[in-house]
Amino acid sequence: MVGLPEFTSQEKQKGVSITSFADTRHSKVRQLSLFLLETTFMETTINLHFIDYVADSMRKTAVELEKFEVTATLGKMEAMKVFEQVKSSYSNLVHDIDNRIDYGADRFNTMKTKVEALRLQLYLGKAETLEKYVEQRKKILHAIHEVRSEIIVNPRFIRGYAVMLDVLERLQVKLEVLNDYMESGTEKTRRNMKERMETVESIISDLRKKFNTIKEDHFDVFQKEMTEAYSHLKNAFIQTA
Repeated sequence: MVGLPEFTSQEKQKGVSITSFADTRHSKVRQLSLFLLETTFMETTINLHFIDYVADSMRKTAVELEKFEVTATLGKMEAMKVFEQVKSSYSNLVHDIDNRIDYGADRFNTMKTKVEALRLQLYLGKAETLEKYVEQRKKILHAIHEVRSEIIVNPRFIRGYAVMLDVLERLQVKLEVLNDYMESGTEKTRRNMKERMETVESIISDLRKKFNTIKEDHFDVFQKEMTEAYSHLKNAFIQTA
């Protein structure tokens, strides 16, 4: 079992993210991420580690989406560079998760195939044109749907693949918001960052309340609530002022 890393008070104040492997505190971030993966895949008791993980993921995602908008204002080609960065980072993350799953039993064979299909789509070469971007994005979203569907049809999978589900939600939100920015550019007058972050904190607060009322053997209910929360997060960045 990977132990929980210690963060300094200064790091906590700066909001050290457990979702970014590129953080300046790389080793500690990776240790905590692996800890969460291990405890989740072992189907241990649901605890606050996971809800904190999701909350941190949502905050980090919100900050990244804000950066997406800034980049998108520079033109579609710049936005496509962000698309490639998202593909690369999530290809590595899915690979990390894939390596920690025991696919020995027959019931996991289909899951392994679909997870690897998703990683393949993320690993594909650079989209040099808008047409290639549209094609790749469509295939990635389809692969996300395939993995998610394989998980949620079985309540036991939902608990065992909780971190994977969070990763899928984040990836899909980023792809959809980035695409909205690419299509609309500066035509929309969007809400400012402060308003968006207030909305994000409200979404997280509501999710925590729901999490605390869910029984251990009903994690499928929390999965639905988490999906809805990420949908609200996406809307916070797509909606106009």
